[in-house]
Amino acid sequence: MKVKMKLSIPGSEDGVTVKMYHAGEVYEMGEALATVFLSEGYAEEITDSVEEKALGASPENKMMGSPANKEEKEDVKKRNR
Repeated sequence: MKVKMKLSIPGSEDGVTVKMYHAGEVYEMGEALATVFLSEGYAEEITDSVEEKALGASPENKMMGSPANKEEKEDVKKRNR
């Protein structure tokens, strides 16, 4: 299960090795530890739905090489002369 920590706290997935989980970081962890963190309010669940991934931010330079963008840049240059 994927969770985002709300505060920094130690935890152990295997009952032997203790690891520090830091506030603001996202972790993929076993169901048992995630359930404890969620129920105690130490973390919030992160869901990766297809819709969320599709609606992500577009790269700023996505249209930099398009013909329409090049024409627009030329028009701006002509107007500024």
